[in-house]
Amino acid sequence: MNREIKFRAWDNRDKKFVATGFGVIGEVTMFGVIDEYCFETKSKDQTTLDRLGDIEIEQLTGLKDKNGVDIYEGDIVSIHVEIDDPERPVDVEFIGTVKILPSIGACIKKSTIRDFGRDTVRVGYGYKHIVGNRSTIIGNVHQNPEML
Repeated sequence: MNREIKFRAWDNRDKKFVATGFGVIGEVTMFGVIDEYCFETKSKDQTTLDRLGDIEIEQLTGLKDKNGVDIYEGDIVSIHVEIDDPERPVDVEFIGTVKILPSIGACIKKSTIRDFGRDTVRVGYGYKHIVGNRSTIIGNVHQNPEML
């Protein structure tokens, strides 16, 4: 499977995304973009290397949500699953943080689970695979931590 390898960068000091959708050609592009940003935004008493510690890099999962938006690590997604089974109909929403695990790929972890059929809400501590066309990005861990 070929997928595009892209990244985005969050600045923990200034609380903003500083680059989105940059790729890697060797290590030149990724670190060139971030290094330039850190050099331009460092304070007088900081080195560029000190400033790099404020930056968090997140990788593209290779999936798009149902609105066609790229899903990155750190996004908060809602996955609605509705199965019309006469024995036990399922109408559940999973909300969680996107993580990429080498063994299983893109998933959400520590999700809130709403079971509309049973009118319950609970927290799950496992991993749930992301199905892009059933997912909706509703925020990210940096700008919307209250959603978790």
